[in-house]
Amino acid sequence: MAITGEVSTFVTNTIYAWLHETTFETSEVSSEMTETLLTEILLAMGHREPFDEEQRAIIDMLRLKKANRQCCIAVWEFYNQYYGYDVCLKDLKVAA
Repeated sequence: MAITGEVSTFVTNTIYAWLHETTFETSEVSSEMTETLLTEILLAMGHREPFDEEQRAIIDMLRLKKANRQCCIAVWEFYNQYYGYDVCLKDLKVAA
């Protein structure tokens, strides 16, 4: 899995390394499920297109990983905490 484009920030590099070092139970889901999860989580965070380069790189990494719910939420929580955004994703954790 490679970061698309020329985006190299602390956040993207950390997420890239983390996605390669971390395994989750059933870490991969279908591409369609990852798309659904990304849409749901991004909407819950209030992010809408057009996404900036860093956000697009993160989205691409999660798509390539075929990330499950736990992985998507963990990545976006890190992103939000790093930038100091006050977004709570806890309600999404209990959703199926």
